[in-house]
Amino acid sequence: MKKQTILILAITLLSIYFTACGGTGAANSSKPPAEQPMPVGALMNEYEKSKDATVAKYNGKNLTVVGYTTTEPIMPKDATDTGILIIMERGGDMLKTLTCNFNAADKADFEGVKADQRVVINGTFADDISTALKSCKRIKTE
Repeated sequence: MKKQTILILAITLLSIYFTACGGTGAANSSKPPAEQPMPVGALMNEYEKSKDATVAKYNGKNLTVVGYTTTEPIMPKDATDTGILIIMERGGDMLKTLTCNFNAADKADFEGVKADQRVVINGTFADDISTALKSCKRIKTE
């Protein structure tokens, strides 16, 4: 009888442990939280404060940014052309915009995007000619 009580107690404790840990028994095995998008205004303010530091920090890195479209996207005309979407902080300085360059293969993903629409985009930060995200993908539109 004593062995049965200990066995039932052990099974109960293991059941509680597995339930609390998401069923795997390892509390740290879950995926990390999704990256929160950086507001375009914060990125552009950082860039304005120190272009060199911002370029050193982000150049070539993948960023997820949220902002409002200034106009509808300019669609690529052919397979070798690049599409353009410009975003900024709502009510922000028109000079603090971020260009989102997307490939012709991603054209369908940007169709239907309208002016003054909140978008979350992801791309590689580049400061070649102007501040831009290259190879942009639209994550979501609100």
